[in-house]
Amino acid sequence: MKRLTIAEATELAIAKMRRHGVDQAEAEIAAPIYLEGELAQRPSHGLRHLRNNLEQFRLGADRRTPLQILNETPVSALVDGGFHHAYFVNHTAMELVIKKAGISGLAMVAVRKSGGSGILSYYTRTIAEAGFIGLVLANAPATVVPTGGLEPLISTNPISVGIPRRKGGPILLDMATSAGTFNQILQAQVSGKPLAEGVALGPDGQITTDPHAALNEHGRPRLLPLAGYKGFGLGLVIELLTAAGSGGSLGRQEGYVHSPDFFHALFIAYRPDLFVSLDEFNDRVDQFVSDLYTIPAVPGSGGPRLPGDETNRKRAETLERGYIDLEDATYEFLLN
Repeated sequence: MKRLTIAEATELAIAKMRRHGVDQAEAEIAAPIYLEGELAQRPSHGLRHLRNNLEQFRLGADRRTPLQILNETPVSALVDGGFHHAYFVNHTAMELVIKKAGISGLAMVAVRKSGGSGILSYYTRTIAEAGFIGLVLANAPATVVPTGGLEPLISTNPISVGIPRRKGGPILLDMATSAGTFNQILQAQVSGKPLAEGVALGPDGQITTDPHAALNEHGRPRLLPLAGYKGFGLGLVIELLTAAGSGGSLGRQEGYVHSPDFFHALFIAYRPDLFVSLDEFNDRVDQFVSDLYTIPAVPGSGGPRLPGDETNRKRAETLERGYIDLEDATYEFLLN
């Protein structure tokens, strides 16, 4: 592990992106989003993810066009990213949805032609800290099989919700709709360790713990949806709202798994006082949180907690100490 200050890690990320042709302004916006995963002590969503985004950025180079805001209304817009850096594109959508919600009370912004959006709770945290309820949905190239199916049709299709609070940081739900991730399979291949039960299917349609058997002939995993039909249903809805809703690519895919054509997102923000006063909303949230924390704990469980509690705790801990411990492979990748 390599110990770096947050500022050092940020500068390394910016320099790496610049060497790969990312514009300075885009790199400066993207770098803190990568750091968000490191702050939360979730390296799978941190600087390790830069490798994939740079590959997506490279694949879009021949078709890169200026970012455009299309089909705009007072409460909505479509951000056509023009295959610029994915985090820059999604950050643009986040800023736009906050601006529109501030004027109209609610807003939604779709994204296409970008790339992997990264840790969604970065965006919902920012929306919630601006005083709005935030919802972000995202999709990616197909890696998850439909329940009863043998080949992938949708991605891990995460959803994140941010709800502002008076104190203690926003309530943050950030979850995939699959039983596992592509990264878990790749890490298991490198480490030689088996997959957890119930994460992926082998070519025979049976659950496998062999990370090599979990990939099809195109190099795509056969990840299982979370909780069977329920997870697949939720993932399917996210696929349609993000990809079909933005005019993007979706459906059966045999091409390269990092193709930026298959990444989309939907950002939604609205004022919590649209239906009740802000004080009433905050009082009710505070009361609910108090009720949750006073429920008796199962022995040895640590007790009930809110979505985002652990992330908020780890993030505050990392910010206070001022440094991160970066995986050696990720550090070498940033330098080379």
